Amino acid sequence: MNEMSNRNNPAFSSGVVPFLDAWDARHLPRALRVYLTDQVALRLVNQLGEFGIVVGISHNLATLKALQLAATRWPRLAEPCDPDLNPSAGPHDTFAIILRRENQPVGCAAMRLKRLEGSLSEHIASQSLFAERPDLLPVGQRFRANGFVEKIADVPIAWGSSLWADANVPKTMVPTLMRLLHLYTFAHWFWSYSVSIAQPRVADHYGLDVHGYEMVTTFARRYSAEGTATDYRILIACRDHVRRMVQHPGYVDLSVDLSSLDLSETHVA
Repeated sequence: MNEMSNRNNPAFSSGVVPFLDAWDARHLPRALRVYLTDQVALRLVNQLGEFGIVVGISHNLATLKALQLAATRWPRLAEPCDPDLNPSAGPHDTFAIILRRENQPVGCAAMRLKRLEGSLSEHIASQSLFAERPDLLPVGQRFRANGFVEKIADVPIAWGSSLWADANVPKTMVPTLMRLLHLYTFAHWFWSYSVSIAQPRVADHYGLDVHGYEMVTTFARRYSAEGTATDYRILIACRDHVRRMVQHPGYVDLSVDLSSLDLSETHVA
């Protein structure tokens, strides 16, 4: 499909396959599948290729752990990608998009598919959202969240985490990465809400425009064993919002902020 779609490309390490090789939206209606493949996925991958950045996907948490150790910096909320904390995670519920340039990682973002039994706020408080083994998390760490997340309950969610980008990358890399993340999540999984968590300085400035969520809402606070607190925001998008967003012609235009798209003008597929 694309000259970068090559499993022998040295930019792809063991456990990572090219994005376009992993792309398989067969369960979507044919017209929508063709549009998202030819007019969205291919064009976004090619735009990164112009900067020498290749796009890969891994479902292997061991690969993600190795990337975490190799990265110059990594988000504090990377627990969903830790194989020790989430031993049952696999291709059915976990993937990460990994960007490389000159054979070096320059960015990634991950998604987990999780079925909520009870409310999202309960899963955040119990830390089961971050880890199947919350007992292995730092002793004394705890979370508190309220607001709209209390209304999200008993549904599947796509939980975004582990966004990381090298400082020396084109400014369009993170917007492209986030568009590919939403695109792949929409095309391959069924869920009700896409949810992420971020520090206020990131969420308030980029949550809608760059990260592509529908709302930045809800207060969350993380307490350490020492009693210090760190504030966070919860970012939320319903599936219909993402569906209309990825179909919008402006989705592949990186000069356009996602929050400015008129989603009533989506491509009819």
